[in-house]
Amino acid sequence: RAGKHDGLPAQTAFRGGDLALNLFPFFMDVSDKTFLIVGGGTVAKEKIASLRRFDARLLVVAEETDIQDVPVVRKRFEPADLDGDRGNG
Repeated sequence: RAGKHDGLPAQTAFRGGDLALNLFPFFMDVSDKTFLIVGGGTVAKEKIASLRRFDARLLVVAEETDIQDVPVVRKRFEPADLDGDRGNG
């Protein structure tokens, strides 16, 4: 479906139940950035595999996981985990 503003790329919306995600593709230099991956299942492993190709730091927050090759904080995710003070909860 078309975006609201002329000259901007079309907006993509995925709807699942009441959830609608509006995605905008962009490029970002991920070198020397820390990525917090929430959860330790299959999707987290796919994200880790993708991000490993770049010079990015990875941290996983998950109550249960078998991920062993990146730092893992074994706990339930809390919004405070995003403030940069990770691993102290």
